[in-house]
Amino acid sequence: MTGLRLCLRLLCLAPHRLRILAEIQAVSPPLGLEEITLCALPLTAAVVRSIAAAAPRLSILDLHSYHMSYCTGLPGSLPYSPTLSGVQGLLRHAAPHLQQLTLCDISGMSGASELQAEPHGLAPLLLRCSRLESLDLYITRTNAATVSFCSGVLSTLAQLPAMRSLEMGGSLAPDAGRTLDVPPGLTQLTRLVIEAAIDLDAAMPALARMRGLAELRFPSHQLQPSHMRQLAALTALTRLEVQGIGAADVPSPEGTAELGSLPAPAPQMLVPLPALLQELHLWDAPSPSVLAALQLPSGPLRLQLPGIWVPAADKGADGCLRESAAEALLAACRQLAGRLWEDTDEWSPFQLDLGGAAPPLSWPDGWGTLFAALRPAAMRHLAIQAASLTLYDVDALVRHLPLLERLSGLELHPEKGGLVGGWDSQLALRAALLVLCAEAPSLADVTIFVDGAEEPLLEAALQAVDWLSQELPTLRDDPPSVRVE
Repeated sequence: MTGLRLCLRLLCLAPHRLRILAEIQAVSPPLGLEEITLCALPLTAAVVRSIAAAAPRLSILDLHSYHMSYCTGLPGSLPYSPTLSGVQGLLRHAAPHLQQLTLCDISGMSGASELQAEPHGLAPLLLRCSRLESLDLYITRTNAATVSFCSGVLSTLAQLPAMRSLEMGGSLAPDAGRTLDVPPGLTQLTRLVIEAAIDLDAAMPALARMRGLAELRFPSHQLQPSHMRQLAALTALTRLEVQGIGAADVPSPEGTAELGSLPAPAPQMLVPLPALLQELHLWDAPSPSVLAALQLPSGPLRLQLPGIWVPAADKGADGCLRESAAEALLAACRQLAGRLWEDTDEWSPFQLDLGGAAPPLSWPDGWGTLFAALRPAAMRHLAIQAASLTLYDVDALVRHLPLLERLSGLELHPEKGGLVGGWDSQLALRAALLVLCAEAPSLADVTIFVDGAEEPLLEAALQAVDWLSQELPTLRDDPPSVRVE
C-alpha cells in the first residue's frame, strides 16, 4: 500500500502519540507511507525512528511550526545537538527519496551560526536531497542573520539538478538591514514564488537566466515598467502575479495639493509582456494609463485585478478628468474585454475608483460613455467609488445596464464624490433606481453606501429603498435586493 497520507497535527498534546506511531510502525505488511504532514509534534529520536520505519521511502514532507535550534524541534527541549532527532534528524532520514519539502512557520535560524555548518545545518541537508523538486520555506519574523541564512539556502538549491519549484516567504524585521538575494544559478526553476523583501533591480539578471520559468509570483512587490520589459524576455512564462505595476515618470502627488495644482501625468510608454503569458494577476488596482500601456499577448489571457484607480493627477483644475486620462480610461476598459476574471466563490466587486472626478466635457453622455466601454468586460460585480456621480449619470447607467447582461451586483458610493446632482431627492433617486432594478436582467443586489453622508442623502436613500421594497415585486418575479449601508 503506497501513497497514503499521514497527518499528525497538534499531537504534542496527545498523551498516546508514541503509541499511535508504534501502531503504524507495527502494521504488517508495512504501510510504506510516502507523504507526511506534521505540526508541533515533538521530533524526539524515538519519533523520528518510528516515522523512518513507517515511511522508508518518504517523498513528500510537510512540517509546520518548528524551531530548528531545539533537539525536538520545539521550544522547551534541549538545544540541538547532532543526533537523529529534530527537524534535522527527520530530514536526514528523508533525504534519499524526498521530492517535495515544505517548512512553514519555521524559526530558530537567526543568530545560530552552527545551523549553517556541518553536520546539522539545513543547507548541507538539502544537498543530500538529490531528488528534491520542490521547496516551500516560510519563516517567522526575520533579521539580518536569517536573511543571510535564506540566501545561503537559495545558493544551495542551485546545486540540486531536480529542483524546479521554489516558494519562499517571511516577514522582514525593521532592523534587518538587507534584502534577500536571488542567486544567478537557479536557472532550472520553472516556478518561483517570493513573499519576502528582495531588491528587484539586483534580482532581474538572475531572473532573466531562468529561461524555463513558467510561473513567477511576487505578490508583495510593485514592479516598474523597466522590470516588466526584462521579464518579457522569459518566453516560457505563462503566469505572472505581482502586487502591482508602477507608472514611469509620473510624479507622486502630495496629499495636501490643491485641486488642479498637480501636473498632468507624462505619457505612458508601452510595456511588453511575455508572448505566452496566460494569466496576469495584479493585487493592487492599476491606474488607467498603466493598464492601457500593457501590451497584452494576442492569445488567451486571464486578467485578474481588483479594479481601476484614477490618480489625483488625472483630474484637472475644473474637477473633470483630463482628456488624456479619459482616453486612457477607455483604453483600459478595452483591455478588460474577454480577459477579466472574477472569483465567483466570493463577493469581490470590480472597484472603479474615479478619484472624485467628473466626466470630461468631451463626453456628452457623462459617465455613460464609461459604462458603455465596460460592456465588453462582461463583469458580474461592479463598485463605483469616489465619483461625482449625478443622477443623470445614474440614468446613463440605467440605459447601459440591460446591456451589461452578466452584472449581478452593483455598489454606488455617492458620499465619496460629494452630494451632486440630486442624490438628496427622494423622488429622483427612487425613479432612477426603479428603472435600474426593473430592467437589468441579472441584477440581484444593489447597495448604496452613505456612511458619514449628510442627512438629506441618508434620508432620501432610506425612503427610496423602503419604497422600492414594495414596488419591485410587482415588476419582477425575482427583484434585486436594494439596501443602504
